[in-house]
Amino acid sequence: MERLYYLLMLSDGMWSGRRVYVVGGGPSLRDFDWSRLTGESWIGCNQAWIHDPPVSISLDKKYHRVICKDSRWRDKKHIKIWIRVPRDNLEHVPKAPGDVTILVTKQDRSWSRSIADGIVHGTNTGTCAINLACILAGPGGDVRLLGFDMRGELGKTANWHNAYSFRRNGDFAYKRYCKDIERHVGSIDCKIFNISHGSATALKCFPIISSFDEGLA
Repeated sequence: MERLYYLLMLSDGMWSGRRVYVVGGGPSLRDFDWSRLTGESWIGCNQAWIHDPPVSISLDKKYHRVICKDSRWRDKKHIKIWIRVPRDNLEHVPKAPGDVTILVTKQDRSWSRSIADGIVHGTNTGTCAINLACILAGPGGDVRLLGFDMRGELGKTANWHNAYSFRRNGDFAYKRYCKDIERHVGSIDCKIFNISHGSATALKCFPIISSFDEGLA
């Protein structure tokens, strides 16, 4: 019942008319003033849950095993979403606590326009989070990305946090992540802006704005 309660809190267009922020893990956020997001509608990818987003989302099963052991995460009361893919062997994935909402990816890997249809099958949490943001913002919505650097440092993955001690891969995956997002651009019915100093992001398929306040009415 608890899982159903949290799922019912999500609905298509629930943030219609509001700017929706999607916060990734890029190192450009190391000095970010997180209070800027207070009162905003935003989705936090992976470790961003620590800054109390209304919604957090994660695709990474290894990460799920880590945060399940963190009492701070267990005590959070925001909407927590884990992404599952249809081919997941449930014997090999961590069991989701009762307050975690499970969203299953679409088998045809297409961009989703409704929570009822599932979420896009992405190679990274960011792709899934952008799709969810567009669903919650509704057609024509204003979605803004923060921390979508899609690049590493010194040949390794890099983040604003140090939560991935269990995984420090090379930065080769970022090119795949960018392509994963770019292939859906023609299907997206929201206005998406990437908030970044131009050189800080490798994700170039959306208009880049340099300031959190740029373009605000």
